Amino acid sequence: MVDSLLQITSRSALTLITPYLLMAIGFFSLSFLGVLSVDQLATLRLVPYSLFIVSAAISLYFGRNRIFYLSLVMVFLHWGMTSYYPYINATKQAYLLLMLGLLAPFNLAVLSLLRDRGLTLVQSYVMASVLGLQLALVVEVLNGHLSPELSQLEALFTLLPWPAALGEPLSKPVWFSLVLSGLVIGTRIIFRMTPLNNALLAVLLAMGFVFYFANASNTVVMLFVVAGLISLLSLLQHSYDMAYRDELTGLLGRRALNERLLRLSGRYCIVMVDVDHFKKFNDTQGHEVGDQVLKMLAGQLEKTTGGARAYRYGGEEFTLIFEGKTAAQIEPHLEALRGRVADYPMRIRGNNRPNDSKKGKKQRAKGKGSGPLKVTISLGAAVKTDKLRTPALVMEAADKALYSAKKSGRNRVKFSS
Repeated sequence: MVDSLLQITSRSALTLITPYLLMAIGFFSLSFLGVLSVDQLATLRLVPYSLFIVSAAISLYFGRNRIFYLSLVMVFLHWGMTSYYPYINATKQAYLLLMLGLLAPFNLAVLSLLRDRGLTLVQSYVMASVLGLQLALVVEVLNGHLSPELSQLEALFTLLPWPAALGEPLSKPVWFSLVLSGLVIGTRIIFRMTPLNNALLAVLLAMGFVFYFANASNTVVMLFVVAGLISLLSLLQHSYDMAYRDELTGLLGRRALNERLLRLSGRYCIVMVDVDHFKKFNDTQGHEVGDQVLKMLAGQLEKTTGGARAYRYGGEEFTLIFEGKTAAQIEPHLEALRGRVADYPMRIRGNNRPNDSKKGKKQRAKGKGSGPLKVTISLGAAVKTDKLRTPALVMEAADKALYSAKKSGRNRVKFSS
């Protein structure tokens, strides 16, 4: 799992840090809010609504139910903290901050555990009911009907050991809700790093700052602007993945490869990779096993060292691009890839296959499953030369080298002459 996390972090570094850069820019922008007029500040308070509404509309179009519900939660939270909180007495402010601090982080943690399966009628009813019950609960608390229960809740948290630094202005239950939700979302990121999971963690952080600076109205508004931008950004990143990333393997697809070829210049190498006897897996084991073979190979391709970038070309064919490298420099990396695939103890993934990679590795070592599959690959490589001046010519030469590798017995690396 650690190796997988390191690869994801390296590949998606910009995706990971961008929401937090937006937050830093938001805090930096606070110093300029003083020059805005009253009307301009009032207009700024409407910006988060616009961002969340746009996010909700796009999420409906793409069937991203989690972003849709996140937008609803944030709209209610924004209204409560900017249009209601400043105009009530101190006692009600404390109650409102406690309830929102407990419920809003809880919603984000739950969203991180859900899957995006579109907005079904049943799911819509369930989520609408859950959000409606939470809203009714907040109203009851503000009307003073649950004051004894809230007092007991806060008294319960006084029994827990708590760092002295985590004191006012937030109560211990709110701190607990934020930290626990952060742990849940952070764990989801470790096992499944997606733009949305990362956005949920960043929005949770912004939410924590909103509660902390609840009495600083300009800061609160700016934090909601940042949260709206983060949610919208995660949708754009998702759209990019839909357009450029192969759904089965998770690698960049043919469209991304074609655009990359247009930008290639200087010295580079193109490698075509093909699964040996792939038709046999589909014919004898079924297409599901064939898909497992492709997923396994995609994972190995991403581990290729030497600065390689992996793409799924189509079917059982993949492409590697090395920039600034010679044939002699990439050959050890290709041989390492070929050997790693040939030695991989692949077994057919059954219904009892564990999701955890460590448990899966132990299961393979114990020999459980329906028998090992011998998977090998052939690789054809070509480098840019005076004769092979364009990426199209280099790729054509790499494809011919791949055919030569297969004709020579498969499970080998061949370079174009």
